[in-house]
Amino acid sequence: MKPEVSPVVAAGDTWEGASIGWQYELEHGLRMKWPGDVRSVLGPRWVWPAKQPSVTDRFERAELPVIGRVLTYHHAGLPVLGRTGLVPVTVEFHQYPTYDSYGLPWHDYPRVFADPGAASKHRMPDDALCLYFPWDPPERRWRYENGLVQLFDVVADHLHKELWWRHTGGDPDGEWPGEDAEHGVPDGSEQFTRGGIAL
Repeated sequence: MKPEVSPVVAAGDTWEGASIGWQYELEHGLRMKWPGDVRSVLGPRWVWPAKQPSVTDRFERAELPVIGRVLTYHHAGLPVLGRTGLVPVTVEFHQYPTYDSYGLPWHDYPRVFADPGAASKHRMPDDALCLYFPWDPPERRWRYENGLVQLFDVVADHLHKELWWRHTGGDPDGEWPGEDAEHGVPDGSEQFTRGGIAL
């Protein structure tokens, strides 16, 4: 019997993120640490209208343009030090990021979402977690080679730091435990980029 393959992967897709081999490397050890807690979805990235449609507007997704693919991992609930409940986490790898990736390739700068709307010293404008300083040397940042197990560990650590920051006063005087990089682009750094493509 021929195994079923998602049409997104099967139809000659050349994006590395759609490759079973690439996903296998990224997911190494994931199912052993969190069996059944993480699911993945590979699909198109829809471009929504700039103006939010009203309830009377009618359109179909098929009418919307697609910009590449998005590989999304959903963690059902991550344990975070100091929290009584588990925190759901979403990680998105965009084939063509529409967000600033600061010169890093798409696979080394995914979008990570958790605890929506929580006050934090280190979040992006779209509420994604700001997990590391993009201009740090590679050994000080999460990279694809580190795998999702380590990324979820970084996320749990970040969420604990957010909790501590809020507990000690939040904005503007809260204490951020550990290293704390300034926001913004350092002088003399590379141009802003999206997915490693200079703007």
